[in-house]
Amino acid sequence: MGWLNHNNLQCSLKKIIHVLCMFFFLNLHLQAAEEPIAKIGHGAFFDHSGKQIPLTLEFVAKAQEWYKAKFLSDLSSEKLLDFSILESKLNSENKSMDQNSLIVQQYSLEWMLMNSKLLSSDFRMIGKMRALKSALLWKIPEDVENSENFVKEKFKLDSSIENKLKIFSESNMQLLGYTSNRGQDYIDECKAAGVPIPPPIGVMDPEGLNGWKSQGFIPKDIQFIVGTPAEFRTYQSLSPAGMCVALPRYSDDSKTTVALDGVICLGESTSKACFWDNQMNGLGFSFQSGTVIPIGVPDLTVNSAGLYQAGGKELEGGTGGVCTDCHQGKNPYIIHPNANLGNKLMGELSSILPTFPRAYYEPIVPQSWSRNKPAISSADPVPSSCVGCHSSNGVAGAFPQLSVDTRGYCDTILKPAINTTMPPGSPGSLATTAEIQNFLKLCDQPAGKFQNFNVETFSPWSGYSIPNGLWLPGDINGDGKTDIVHAVQGSDYVHTWLSNGDGTFTVGTFSPWSGYSIPNGLW
Repeated sequence: MGWLNHNNLQCSLKKIIHVLCMFFFLNLHLQAAEEPIAKIGHGAFFDHSGKQIPLTLEFVAKAQEWYKAKFLSDLSSEKLLDFSILESKLNSENKSMDQNSLIVQQYSLEWMLMNSKLLSSDFRMIGKMRALKSALLWKIPEDVENSENFVKEKFKLDSSIENKLKIFSESNMQLLGYTSNRGQDYIDECKAAGVPIPPPIGVMDPEGLNGWKSQGFIPKDIQFIVGTPAEFRTYQSLSPAGMCVALPRYSDDSKTTVALDGVICLGESTSKACFWDNQMNGLGFSFQSGTVIPIGVPDLTVNSAGLYQAGGKELEGGTGGVCTDCHQGKNPYIIHPNANLGNKLMGELSSILPTFPRAYYEPIVPQSWSRNKPAISSADPVPSSCVGCHSSNGVAGAFPQLSVDTRGYCDTILKPAINTTMPPGSPGSLATTAEIQNFLKLCDQPAGKFQNFNVETFSPWSGYSIPNGLWLPGDINGDGKTDIVHAVQGSDYVHTWLSNGDGTFTVGTFSPWSGYSIPNGLW
């Protein structure tokens, strides 16, 4: 590293003392406060309660202070010295305390992260830092009071600082290495899994079969996050059967610049899903409305600037966050059923498009991303007011398995839906009921664990022999509850235990025909 010269021992000792003092005071700050950014997604930042954080210079400065303490505590003594020298070089000509200084500080944070153990173990942290860096490319209001009617536009960095950061980036930063399941390899993997590959961004078709069809705009006041113009575009594939959704989010009401444009494609028969986003090597980019951008790999015949939508492993640690933190459930799409898109309700799309797969959807995503686990209904009792739609065969599909591992879904999707859009006939009316509140408590439970229910005993009748054969859990009648099939040993019938959702069952008997041997093999 050309800037880090250790020949001057006296200067180095002063730097070490400076770094140790700085580390001591910052570490006290770190211990006293929780991490300022819990998660990111669609260009937004969220706190630990799931609320979107208004991005201001005041917030960014406080957040950077916390992350600086965090990263300093993870650096070796040699790297601490390197950082002190590096920081003095970066700040030598920047005495202001404005967005310029925050951008400089962000580069310092990125250097610390690249030189810490977190680089290989915490991809969410990498994504948060990249998201902050990307956000600072736009003008940010000083504080919440000044954010009202704030016009979003590109930030013009001071030219002297811009030149210094360019040198800094070229000489000191290295992009993360990625495995083979990115680019064309990821496209091939998705094809093999029966997932449609979307057309290039910006290629439109009024039928939605040879390009994207605009279904309209999601009203800003009904969106759970961000609240900027969001266009709902779809592409339907006949072979393989399935569909893709793109959600270009414009920077403002002029709709001239697309700030975010994530794509999710779903294979109807295989239930697999793939993800792409307007990122390259982990960094998001904006583009002018109407720009054609290829999927997965650059194609200069399509986009001469070399822009492309990254997918697969390339999204790990990226500015878009972890998509599957929120995109959970039977299908990967967030549907606002009563959202008026202009000429139709969003919920009506399920009748004309394959928005649901045959089974619970499985994401093809980096290993560090959240998985999509179906609910275990005996552990996750679906409220009676929800089960009509949110069951395996319901119009809204079954819920995911709720736990601390799905806090992104719980805080950003489930809770806002309960408070503002559900049930469709009377939004928010059931939010405070005991049944709904008990359901939400599952979000605080460890994955795969039961709540502290009262233990009771149940027997269908006196003398019922247990186990006496095979016991198989499953949703027999499609009501979202876990039922039980008891294949009675040495008989020609099974007992069906239909769950009542409260720890009791309605037990019936079924036999395909007289003399049918049970269990006599695998069930």
